[in-house]
Amino acid sequence: IPGEEGQVDWAHFKTIQIGAAMRKLFLFIMVLAWSRKIFARFTLDMKTDSFLSLHIKAFHFFQGVPRIILYDNLKSAVISRQGDLIQYNQNLLSFSGHYNYEIRVCQPYSGNQKGRVERSIRYIRENFFEGREVTDLDKLNEELELWLVKSDERSWPDDNTKKVGDCWDAEKNTLIPLPDDDYLTETIEVVRSGKTPWIHYDLNKYSIPPKYVREPLGLHATFDEIRIYDKEHLIATHKRTWDRGLYVEDRRHTEELKALKGTTKKYRSKDELVREIPEVGEILRHLVDRGENLNPMLKKLHSIRSKYCPDLFKRAIEIALEKNCPHPSSIEHILNNLENEDKNNKPYIPISLPDKPDVRNLEIKSHPLEKYDNL
Repeated sequence: IPGEEGQVDWAHFKTIQIGAAMRKLFLFIMVLAWSRKIFARFTLDMKTDSFLSLHIKAFHFFQGVPRIILYDNLKSAVISRQGDLIQYNQNLLSFSGHYNYEIRVCQPYSGNQKGRVERSIRYIRENFFEGREVTDLDKLNEELELWLVKSDERSWPDDNTKKVGDCWDAEKNTLIPLPDDDYLTETIEVVRSGKTPWIHYDLNKYSIPPKYVREPLGLHATFDEIRIYDKEHLIATHKRTWDRGLYVEDRRHTEELKALKGTTKKYRSKDELVREIPEVGEILRHLVDRGENLNPMLKKLHSIRSKYCPDLFKRAIEIALEKNCPHPSSIEHILNNLENEDKNNKPYIPISLPDKPDVRNLEIKSHPLEKYDNL
C-alpha cells in the first residue's frame, strides 16, 4: 500500500578516473515499492556513513520515510546471520530509530524478494548508463537526476493508464514525516601526523597547525569535507579530494609554520607547482614510476620555471609528456628550442665586455661575405 515499503540496494558500475586515482563507482538506490518512484546517486565508496548519508538524501527527496525498508544481506545492514537470527549493524539500528522506520532483510540468495529495486538497477544500467562516458561524478549525478525526472513519465506497472509520477504524487502524503534534525553521519577516526604537519587520509594528505604535530587527533570525514579536532576543538577544515597523492593545504597553517621555522618551502614546493600548472603532477608521477628521487627533480623544475613564463613552461611540459621524456633536463631542452623558435631562430647570447674604454669603444668593420667564397 502507499507509503508502506521502500527497497534499498547497492550496485557496482565499473570505475572512474579522478586525477591519479582509479576509483570504483557505486550506485545507491532506494525505490518506493508502491509508486516505483526512484532515488539514485552514484558514489565512490560503500562505507556505512555514506550508506546512511544517502538514505537521508533519499528521505528529503521523497519528503518523508516509508514505514518499512527492505534490504539485502549487505554488510551495511547485517553483521551476521544464522537462519532467522540476525545481528543488525548497530549504526543502522540507531539510524532507523531516529527516522522511525522498521528494518527488514531478505532471505539469503532471494533477490526476487526485493524485485522492485533489482529491476530499477537494471533499468538504470540499460537505459541510462550503457554507453555513457564517465569523466566527472558531479556531472554524472546531475545527468542521472534529470533522467530520473523524465522517467516518471513511464507507465505504472500496476495500471498502464497511470504514470509513475502520478502515483508518486498520491504516495507523498502517506510517508512518515521527517524529524526536526537529521542523523549525524560521518566517518570518525583517531589520527596522528608524522614529523611534518600533514594528516594522511584515503590516498591524500591534509594540513594541520604545526603545534599539533604527532598529537592524537580526531578526523571526521564526509563525502565532501574533512574536519580535524583536538578533543572538542576544531583545528582544521578541508574540502575532501578523491584524487591521489595530493597535499590539501590551509595557508594559515603555512604561515604558522613560517613563524616557527622560517620557511615552508620543502612542504609547499610540490603543491604550489602542481596548483599553478596541473600538468606538472603527471610529470612527477612519471618520475616516481621511474624510481627518481623527487626532491632534486622538484628543485630543478622550480629553477627552470623561474626562468620562463607560465604559458611557455606549460607548453614544454605538454610536449615532454607527448614525447614520453618527462625529465627536467628534457623540459629545459624543449624550452630552449621553443624560445629559439619564438625569436625566429635567432637566440640572444649576452656578451660580457671588460670595463676598459679601448675595448668598449672598439669599432668593428663588417666585410662583404662574398670575399670568403673566393678563398
